[in-house]
Amino acid sequence: MINCKEYNLIFVNENSSMKNVIAVILVLFACLPSFCQSKSDYNKLAVERYNAKDYKGAIAFFTKVIELNPKDSMAYFDRAMMKEIVHDYIGAIADYSREAEIDPSNSDNYFLRAMAKEKIKNYNGASADYSKTIQVVDDNSDARCFRGIIKARQNDIAGAIDDFNRSLEIHYDNAKAYSNRGWAKVRLKDYSGAMKDYELALKFDSTYIDTYYYRGWTKAEQHDFAGAIEDYSKAIVINPSEEREFLQVPNFKHELDDYMPALLKYRREVQINSSNDGAYCNRGILEAYLEEYKDAVKDFSKAVKINKKNPLALYRRGLAKEQLGKYKAAKKDFSRALKISPENENYYYRRGFVKSCAGDQQGAIEDYSKAIELDPYDAEFYFQRGNAKIKSGQLESGNADLMQYKKLTGQ
Repeated sequence: MINCKEYNLIFVNENSSMKNVIAVILVLFACLPSFCQSKSDYNKLAVERYNAKDYKGAIAFFTKVIELNPKDSMAYFDRAMMKEIVHDYIGAIADYSREAEIDPSNSDNYFLRAMAKEKIKNYNGASADYSKTIQVVDDNSDARCFRGIIKARQNDIAGAIDDFNRSLEIHYDNAKAYSNRGWAKVRLKDYSGAMKDYELALKFDSTYIDTYYYRGWTKAEQHDFAGAIEDYSKAIVINPSEEREFLQVPNFKHELDDYMPALLKYRREVQINSSNDGAYCNRGILEAYLEEYKDAVKDFSKAVKINKKNPLALYRRGLAKEQLGKYKAAKKDFSRALKISPENENYYYRRGFVKSCAGDQQGAIEDYSKAIELDPYDAEFYFQRGNAKIKSGQLESGNADLMQYKKLTGQ
C-alpha cells in the first residue's frame, strides 16, 4: 500500500504539473469503495444481501443508492420493504411516505404503507392508505378487502360487508374476502350466511387458516363442538408455528358437558395415527386448554419424540410446565424452541417470564429486550420488562417501560 505523504512528495520532486497531480488524486479516490460503486452496483449488492437474508446489509446498500440519487423513488420503496422484514415499521412508513412524494402514482406504495401501519396498530392510518390505493387503482380487490377487515374491527359491520362485496365483484375468487365477510355476518348472527361464505373461501383457498378459525368459532357458537375442534385442528396442521390462541370461544368452559365428549372423540382419533407429531401436539393443546397440564406435557413429549424439530411442541410443552411451576424445565424447552426458530419473539418472551418467576430478573430483562427488538409494538413485552427492571432496582428504566406500555395500549 502506498503512503499518501510519500506519494505526494514523489510528484513534488518531479515538478509535476497541477493537472497531473489532480489526475493522480482522482485515480486514488477512484480506488475507494464509495467511488467504485455506481447506483447499479449498489442495487446489485443490495439484492445479493437480500438473497443471503442479510436484510440490514440490503438496507445499507439501498441507502447508498439514495445517497447517490435522493430522488430515486424505487430505492426508498425497496428499502422500506427491507425495513419491514426487520420490523422497523416506523422507518418503513417514512420511506414509503418519501416514495409517495416522489411518485404519487404508485398504488403499491400506499398499499404496503397501510400494511405497515397495521403492524403498529394505526388502523385509521391504514384505512386511509387503503382508500388512497383504491383512489389510484379502483379495481384493487385486496385493498377493499383489507379496508373491510379494519372496518369490521372498528364495528362498522355494514361498511365492512360493502367493502367485501365490492372486493368480490372485482375478484370472485378472493378467499380472504369470503372468509372475512362470513366473520362479519357472524356479528349479525347470520350463521347460515357465514357458513356459506366459509365454504366459498375454502373452495378458492383451502390453506387460508383464518377461515378454519372463523368457522370453528361459528360452529362452537351453535354448540357443534366436535366440528369446532376439527376446524381448529386443521388450522394448526396447516401452520404448526401459528401462535394464535387456540379455542377462542368464550362459552367453551361453560359448556364442558358438551365439549368433553368431543374432546374424548378427538383423543380416540389421535390414537389411530400415533406417528403424527401434529396430532399429539393438537391434543396437547386441547388438554392444556382444559388445564390438564400433566397430560398435555405427555402428549407434547410424544410429539417431540417423533419430531425433535417441532418448535411448537417444545414451546407448548414449556407453557404447560410453566403452569405446573416447573420453571427450569420450561426454560429449557423455550431455549430448545429458540434454537429452531431464533426469530420468534414469543419464545423469548415466555423464557423471560419463567426466568423472572425463578428470580433471574437480569436474564428475564435480556429476553424481554430481545422480544422487543423483534417486535417493538407488543405492549406486554414492555410491561413485563418494566416489572423485571423494578424488581432488580432499575426504577427509572422500569417506569419508562411501563409508560411505553400505557402508550401502546392507549391507557
